[in-house]
Amino acid sequence: MHAILLFYLIDSFQKGGLGMDTPIATSIVAIYGALIYMSSVIGGFVSDRLLGAQQTVFLGGVLIALGKLYSSAPTPFCGSLRFYCHHCFRNRFSEAQYL
Repeated sequence: MHAILLFYLIDSFQKGGLGMDTPIATSIVAIYGALIYMSSVIGGFVSDRLLGAQQTVFLGGVLIALGKLYSSAPTPFCGSLRFYCHHCFRNRFSEAQYL
């Protein structure tokens, strides 16, 4: 998954990527990986200290179900939100390259 993200960040606009420089893209992927591992530590602390086992399992199931529903729903809102985010980042990086 990290390699796919890295290739997406590095590929040019013509190929469908964001066209970022390699050092910046690898830094973003490294920060993303670190945050993934740190989120499990923070989630474990919240689970043990605040919620308890049953509430944590229920809340995790609800969040997973909402994520799956969002990623598979063919609603206009979900599609337009993905389209907006993709083009927002694409335009921001393309403008930065030409300055």
